Amino acid sequence: MRIISFTEMWDKLNQDEFTTWRFPRKDASKGRDWHVGEKVQCFYKNRSPKNRKFLFNAEIIHKEPRHLLLNGLVNLGLYEAQADGFANEVTMFNFFLKEHGRKRVETEPINKYYLRKIKS
Repeated sequence: MRIISFTEMWDKLNQDEFTTWRFPRKDASKGRDWHVGEKVQCFYKNRSPKNRKFLFNAEIIHKEPRHLLLNGLVNLGLYEAQADGFANEVTMFNFFLKEHGRKRVETEPINKYYLRKIKS
């Protein structure tokens, strides 16, 4: 089972179903991107030996490719930004800019994944 890591303890992680946003993996052309039906382990700060924490297992139930900018406008809705833990869509867009850089955010599509926790 592959790992999806979160750098913040978002409130959405307390829900049975939630979303996360990921740019396609660099090896996506080889079929190694995340896919619907895949079961994943969710961790908080997976790459930090000191803060690493297993959260839960989940299944990817839907994948929605999106562009964060459409015709020069932020292509995020207020409700979806708030559901992901942001005050509004501009704050969320600025988070993506900070984390991934302007070029990637403005040109590459990003995938919005819907996950459902797997009950133990």
